[in-house]
Amino acid sequence: MMRASVRNLNNSVGRLSSGSRILNPADDAAGLAVATKFTSQIHRLDAARNGVANTLSFVQTADGFMQKVDKALRRLGELATLAMDKTKSSSDLANYNSEFQDLKTFVRDIQGKK
Repeated sequence: MMRASVRNLNNSVGRLSSGSRILNPADDAAGLAVATKFTSQIHRLDAARNGVANTLSFVQTADGFMQKVDKALRRLGELATLAMDKTKSSSDLANYNSEFQDLKTFVRDIQGKK
C-alpha cells in the first residue's frame, strides 16, 4: 500500500514538473496517440513552412535578377536613341557603343544560362 502511494506520488510530481499529463503510454494511451498525431502534424506544417520560405527566397532572388535584366534592356534602348542624335561627337558615339556592347554581352550571357 505504501509503495503504491509513493509510486503515485512520484508519478504526480513527474507530471507536475514536466508540465505533461502523459509521461508514459500507460498513463493515457489514447491521449498519447492523439498527442503523437498532433506532433506529427506540427512537424509536417513546419516542413511546409520551410518550403514556402525557401520558395519565397528563390522568387525574391529571381525578381532581383529580372530587375537587373530589365534595367540593362532599358539602357540599351536609351543608348540606341542617344546614338541616333546627329549632334553627338564621334567620342560620344564610341562611348555609347562601348557601353552598348558590354550590356549586350551581359544580356547574351544571361540567355545562355537557362
